[in-house]
Amino acid sequence: MQCLTKTEVRTVRAIGQTFYPRGNALGIDGIDAGVTKYIDGYLAKLALWERTKVRALFWAIEFAPAAAAMDKSQRFSAANFETRAEYLDAWENSAINLRRMSFKALRYLLGLAYISSGVVAKELGIVEADLGEPEELLRQMANAPIGDLGAAE
Repeated sequence: MQCLTKTEVRTVRAIGQTFYPRGNALGIDGIDAGVTKYIDGYLAKLALWERTKVRALFWAIEFAPAAAAMDKSQRFSAANFETRAEYLDAWENSAINLRRMSFKALRYLLGLAYISSGVVAKELGIVEADLGEPEELLRQMANAPIGDLGAAE
């Protein structure tokens, strides 16, 4: 890995397996799609400040359950699939706008990693498609009116 620490690798892997579990409709899970490797390569291309913000999101996902329970063994990556799915669902449907926006950024980034996988792209029939650079897509998302992102409710 170029950028991700061992803890971040476990976290990203757990998030990827929660979004794209074994036995999903496509038949390709987050591990087989190489989501963690993609995220690591993506982070390597970012400026330090931007990389730090993305990594902070991973750390928040990993350690917020432990902080809430006051029990360091309650990390996101140590939880079973159902608990991880419930936790991410709580972020997606949170009354706190920052959590909802953070979840959307997380889902978008992991979605890019998943779809950019050669095996997933082939299965979806987009082998020749140019998916663009994630930096460009995230920059467009950052410049979009907030209402277009579904955050203004």
